[in-house]
Amino acid sequence: MNNSAKQKYGLWIVVSILLFGNISSPLWAYFHEVAKLVPPDASPGDFFGESVSTSGNYAIVGVPMDDDDGTNSGSACIYQTDGISWTFMHKITASDAAAGYHFGQKVSMDGFYAIVGAPNAQGNEPNTGAAYVFYRQLKYIPPGGFVLVWEQKAKLIASDGQNGDLFGHAVAINDKYAAVAAPFAETHEGRDGAVYIFSRDGQTWTEETKITDPVPDTLDSIFALSLSLWDNAVMIGEWYEGDCIAYTVTSGQAHIFRRRLVFIPPDNFVWRWLLENTLESGNSGDGFGYSVAMDENFAIAGAPLYEKAGIYPNFWLGIWVDFYTENFESGTVIPFQNNAGAWSDMSQSSISQQVVYGDGVGQAVSLYGDYIVVGAPIYDVNDNNNTGAAYILKRVGSTWELFRRLTASDYQQYDHFGMSVCISRDYILVGAPLKRVMGQIIGAAYVFKVCPITDLNYDCSTNFMDFSIFADQWLQ
Repeated sequence: MNNSAKQKYGLWIVVSILLFGNISSPLWAYFHEVAKLVPPDASPGDFFGESVSTSGNYAIVGVPMDDDDGTNSGSACIYQTDGISWTFMHKITASDAAAGYHFGQKVSMDGFYAIVGAPNAQGNEPNTGAAYVFYRQLKYIPPGGFVLVWEQKAKLIASDGQNGDLFGHAVAINDKYAAVAAPFAETHEGRDGAVYIFSRDGQTWTEETKITDPVPDTLDSIFALSLSLWDNAVMIGEWYEGDCIAYTVTSGQAHIFRRRLVFIPPDNFVWRWLLENTLESGNSGDGFGYSVAMDENFAIAGAPLYEKAGIYPNFWLGIWVDFYTENFESGTVIPFQNNAGAWSDMSQSSISQQVVYGDGVGQAVSLYGDYIVVGAPIYDVNDNNNTGAAYILKRVGSTWELFRRLTASDYQQYDHFGMSVCISRDYILVGAPLKRVMGQIIGAAYVFKVCPITDLNYDCSTNFMDFSIFADQWLQ
């Protein structure tokens, strides 16, 4: 909504609030870009913003191509807000950082904890992959005193890790568990992928279980391409390689596992991560499961190869023609609702009807309460190719409706804004890893704040200053 329209729309609302109290409905909200985050020591090709996560007043941004500890060793930058501005706290790296680790390819943050994936780090063998857990705490640093820092507390590796597992390709964390995906981990069916769950006891993280594909099949699938963790449940995306080349007509899947107490005869109870449900889209070859997000009540899976008009990619001499062009997929997202462990399809969201071919919708998704944020990194803004966008869906009853579309205030072609997204209570974070900064491809991340539409002076609050603008407009 442009500024003049928002002011006119908010004039009558601000009077209602000043006279009758605050209007709390999120329908009376807009999303205002409040910060553009860039690395303090930017270097070309860092891919800052390849992954993002936010929790409370903190944000973490992955920089997998940072060269500080060797070529593509990687890093992650942590930022903090006082509610008004965002400031850089410090850069974190792996305790054993080395060239080629790609530390920061995936990040996740929740409360006091953050986890960073490094899919090419040294584990049991070279290039096995690892994930690093950081904890926010006050630390005494002489001579200045106590400083708030994010300190590494654990390096997680797979107990049976092997070279090329890509352990750390996707990560998620909360205050009890950490989940790490290894999409090429060895299983009894071959390298079909696995997710490793770690549980916390104090500051000690211990591998609790290894989750593999619950229904192994003969198709070329990648189990654990994506994951999402909520309380004691994990959602795991399974991508079918056949979708990428259109030789198969099978959709991907998403599996939800939950930690439950199981009785083992004759007299033993043990905790197990059991399959609760397997979700599918029913649309052939749509890439369902490329990205996933969940909470206790809802789950969502991205399908970036969804074909709006049923148009399939063309082949010529083995070359994929029309890849991400106006004649190719637009992508979509498919939401599900939890009914006591039985997850039901809420029907395809309206977003699929309001995008154009080639947007890449669904390559990244995030969920919080009644809002979903969906990345569309190859959306074209004003004919600028692959500028990128992020769609906001709002739940209205039993459906999800398109609510807003976010773009960067300084958009440029090939930014790929929306390659990564995250939503928390008050903020939305969107990564643009190909953003040009000072003429170099470095990357950026943008912070949007949820603000009331009655905020006429753009300070994200409704107060006397807004009434002053209203009075001035009224007198005109």
